[in-house]
Amino acid sequence: MSNQINEEVEKYQWIKGDNQGTVEVVKSTDDKFILFKSGKRCNHAVLGEFMMKIDLENPVLHFDDPLAASVVPNKKVVDSTDIDKPDVHNITSPIIPLLEKAKTKKTKLNTRIQMDLPSKEFIDVLQNSWDEDILTIQAEYIVSKIEDPKEFLIEKIKVALSEWFYTSPKANRSKK
Repeated sequence: MSNQINEEVEKYQWIKGDNQGTVEVVKSTDDKFILFKSGKRCNHAVLGEFMMKIDLENPVLHFDDPLAASVVPNKKVVDSTDIDKPDVHNITSPIIPLLEKAKTKKTKLNTRIQMDLPSKEFIDVLQNSWDEDILTIQAEYIVSKIEDPKEFLIEKIKVALSEWFYTSPKANRSKK
């Protein structure tokens, strides 16, 4: 048997620029740059703007090829009743009827979503320059960039539910 040391590999993904979508493995760091095994590097000062750290909470993102998608699909209009009563009938599980009949209470779950945002000063300039709701436009734009918003939301809610369930005061719960 060989004596291999199992060390965690630190990875980052380019989320902006010519290398968008490329995952890099950290080779070393110095005071100014993070150096990658590919030979590329990124300045610490712009790291958060151009790259995202890849870990369990931040999986690899998939970006659409802008040259392959020249037609913008029509957006589906969401009826507010769909939000209040989600369609769970296409989920096949004997647990669904139990969940539908269970007593519930309003509970706030914490979830974090990492996204690229312009500066607050820039948004302020836009708000003061146009009569449109800039925050709504930006929110819709951000959601449009998510490959599968429903799956993305399911994963974020799953993490938040797990955090809420396993860290609540009623201990002695076993993870499955």
